[in-house]
Amino acid sequence: MSLRGVGSRISLVLGAAPLLAIGCSVWSTHSRTILVTPHGEEFQYEVWVATHPHLLRGLTVKGDTVSGVPVPERLDCQVCRVRFALAAVDSVRVRTGDAWRTELLKVVAGSLVVLAMMVLLLQQIAVFPG
Repeated sequence: MSLRGVGSRISLVLGAAPLLAIGCSVWSTHSRTILVTPHGEEFQYEVWVATHPHLLRGLTVKGDTVSGVPVPERLDCQVCRVRFALAAVDSVRVRTGDAWRTELLKVVAGSLVVLAMMVLLLQQIAVFPG
């Protein structure tokens, strides 16, 4: 079995794997739209306030206040609900898909990178002549 050209294929995998992981993110970043029309209680929101992210569910906007329940607290935990001044919110992202899909893609992309690096290393020590 000839492994000619494997180096260029490996380079392609090393370049494509991170793009696969990044390009398949399930976060939407339309901050203004999200704050005007929240997507619903079951969605997760990443609210950035003063350079700190807050992962929330049940996002509501009333007047000049944004509030939500921190993940993983129960939605009906009103004592857990955090509030921020709308003017203090830097940005908001909403998770629009399944979180497990993103994590699976990260694992697949990471595995491809590790496999590609192992093949390159084996080529370097002449196990697979290039």
